[in-house]
Amino acid sequence: MIDIYLKRHFGNGDIDYESSGDYFNRKVKYEFRHSNGQISKGEFFIKTSYHSCPSCSKKRGNYFEAIIQLRGTHEKFIEIIDFVKDTIDSQKNPEIFITKVEKKKEGYDLYISNKEYAKNMSKRIIDKYGGTIIESNSLVGRKEGRDLYRFTYAVRIPEFSYLDLIKFNGRNWVVSGIHGNDISLIELGTNNLRHFKLNDVEDSKILLRKEDYKKAEVLYTQGETTYIINPFNYKEVAIKKIDNVESILVGNLNGEIVIIPFLQ
Repeated sequence: MIDIYLKRHFGNGDIDYESSGDYFNRKVKYEFRHSNGQISKGEFFIKTSYHSCPSCSKKRGNYFEAIIQLRGTHEKFIEIIDFVKDTIDSQKNPEIFITKVEKKKEGYDLYISNKEYAKNMSKRIIDKYGGTIIESNSLVGRKEGRDLYRFTYAVRIPEFSYLDLIKFNGRNWVVSGIHGNDISLIELGTNNLRHFKLNDVEDSKILLRKEDYKKAEVLYTQGETTYIINPFNYKEVAIKKIDNVESILVGNLNGEIVIIPFLQ
């Protein structure tokens, strides 16, 4: 600080100085030799004090403008929280931060410092994981004649994930995609693709998770029949003819092999 101050004040040249005192109060005596040989002498004082930046003060005060509520019976809550943390850490605005993460019986509450960012973050969550958002607000006070509101974004995450096998309307379907409140399903057996709303299928039963599947090696095709190796017991199994593939994704449903259509 002393070097910078003297150079800005005098410019480049020979500078000698010494300081005395403690960290908070220092006296600096200096001597500067100009290029023409003239010498300038003097002294000044430096007083040091601590001040917090606005964002640090907000963090220490547990400041928040909005809450993202993660709701639903879903195993991906921790993954979603990490996604939110990583996204916030990657942006450069110090005014945007997570004040705290609170575990609830219904899920998790994420306290966010900026309401607009919380709203956008909620949309990013359902774009990535699917789900619905319910927005609400409550009056928390007034500032400079204006009402101050705190916002809540209740994000309900669907229980289903990509590739899950579910039972819906008496038939078995594979989840081929979830975007927001829309879910795409492929019916086993017919391979028909249908589109529904999440609330239409929320009571469906999950039969298999994508983690339950294994790859089955295709051995050969004869006529209208393809033969594969059952990866669950390593026996040869005959299935409906499949062309031009070396392996397929299969699941074991009550002892029977089910083929995951178009998603190998």
